[in-house]
Amino acid sequence: MKDPSDNIRDWLYGVLNGTVSYGGSYIPVYSYAPKDAEMPYIIIAEQMMNGEQGTKDAYITEHEVTIEIWTSFTGNDASYIPANNIGDQVLQIVRQRKLEDQGSGGEAVAGITGFNVIRLLVNNLITDRFLIETGTVIYKSINIRLLLEES
Repeated sequence: MKDPSDNIRDWLYGVLNGTVSYGGSYIPVYSYAPKDAEMPYIIIAEQMMNGEQGTKDAYITEHEVTIEIWTSFTGNDASYIPANNIGDQVLQIVRQRKLEDQGSGGEAVAGITGFNVIRLLVNNLITDRFLIETGTVIYKSINIRLLLEES
């Protein structure tokens, strides 16, 4: 059995980077945002494998991946609209690209290398806000579940 963690991360980066936009600008995608990164941005965050359903012919594994969206506002004016809009695009792209394997502004992107996607489901969505000295941070978390078969 192979660990698809890097393959999943590479696929998500490939389909999201240069594809998701807000206010006329593309939203950067990171595994770890640099300290000086300006919001909004997307983080491909934690991954978890829930178990194996191996057969004599193939290894089938279930994985959860969290995609985080970070937006910020100065002063007292804040809105969930940017985080929700960006999250909506992420959901549409991830669900569609599972089948089409296109991303990065329309360029071809390999699927999850070495694995066939049997199923992709949205596990949950969480939206939260944090007050900081200069304003408000709005955070959205999208957790997806993938059922993969090693090819």
